[in-house]
This record gives sequence, structure tokens and C-alpha cells, in this order.
Amino acid sequence: MINARRGRAEHGRIAQDLAAYLRRPPLDGADEAGRRQIAFTMLADQTLIVAVKQRLDLSGAMLAGIRGVDAELPGVRLHGADLTGARLRRANLEGADLTGARLEGADLTGARLGGAILPPPAEGSKA
Repeated sequence: MINARRGRAEHGRIAQDLAAYLRRPPLDGADEAGRRQIAFTMLADQTLIVAVKQRLDLSGAMLAGIRGVDAELPGVRLHGADLTGARLRRANLEGADLTGARLEGADLTGARLGGAILPPPAEGSKA
């Protein structure tokens, strides 16, 4: 997958390419959800060094139903992202910008959200 000896610049380029893919509208296809899951997993796990993922721009990303238990995405920008039904238990989203993100049904149990910018609760929901 990714050679551990690749430099920070190469890790940064890979992270940017994966983020660009996740920001695009989903393609029509039977395995699009699987491809998106793989791309998100590569961003969220320890495959790439954390330093290149800080302040990564996933604004408007289509991440509905994504699984990211223990994701390492501190400082990521998820402004306006669709996280409907996403499973982000114990994710590190410290300092993340979730302004305008859709979080209906998202599981953030145990997520680290210190310093994160969260959207206001949806109207009619319990705060």
C-alpha cells in the first residue's frame, strides 16, 4: 500500500488526493461505498503520518455511513461534510471544524472533540 519510507511530502500528496476523492460526489457504481471506505480508512488510520492530516480539508465530503472507529484526524476540516450515520467512536477529532456538517445518526461515542467547532443541535433534537 504505502511504503513507510516515503517522505512527508509524499504522504501529504497522498492525503490531498484521498481528500479530493472524498469531496467529489459519489460515482454510480456497485462498489463506490467500498472505495470511499478504503480512502477514508487510509486517511483515518496510521497509514499516513498524523502531521500531514492536520488541517486536512474534507469540506463537503460525502462520508455518509462511513466507519472510522479510532480515526486519527485532529484538526481536520469537515465543514459541510455529510456524516449521516457515520461511526466515529473514539475518533480523535480534536480541533476539527464540523461547522455545517450533517451529523444525523452519527455515532461519536467517546470521540475526542476538545477544541472542535461543532454544528448547533438540529431543531427539535435534545441538546
